Amino acid sequence: MKDAVPYAAPTPKVLYIHDDLSDYVGRRQGEASPAWRLTQELFAVVCRDPRRVVRLTIESQMAPLLAQKYAPFALAIGIGRAGERVAQQLDARTGWFPKISRVDITREEDGRGGYSVVTTTGIPLAQQLPALDAISSLAVVDDTVFSGLTMRTVLLALPAEVRARTQAFACEVSRRRCPVSRRYALL
Repeated sequence: MKDAVPYAAPTPKVLYIHDDLSDYVGRRQGEASPAWRLTQELFAVVCRDPRRVVRLTIESQMAPLLAQKYAPFALAIGIGRAGERVAQQLDARTGWFPKISRVDITREEDGRGGYSVVTTTGIPLAQQLPALDAISSLAVVDDTVFSGLTMRTVLLALPAEVRARTQAFACEVSRRRCPVSRRYALL
């Protein structure tokens, strides 16, 4: 994307693992199965140093969001498939996002120690955004916000008058690096 500024992100010191595998294996094989036991053993080995590896489950990530109260938004924009999936999961439990659109962007290492935002479809972000003129309220949803680069890129692509009625949501927000507040809302 030509309209995004390269961003030099620090080297992460903690590995965050998004554990959606346990739920999947539990649903498909059952919690008494050998597959479930092996999955749990895998995570026990990988996560043995909790200072360096953090295991995140969708439930633990969604709990702070579910504690909030919002009226349904006229439209939600999910950032990538993961943001769209989080919006769908939240909507199933809260009714906040009855209409969800997706933009296909991601951050990518630029080979010089930084990151750039790129489209994953070849379609520029501005062309991926739905018509927003008549939208009374907008939610922008991402799964994880580390640097805020993709969230910031989407928010800055919105017209100022739309941005003024937009709320940002993410399941996990890095407390050290992201401008989105810990309560998962960008005012």
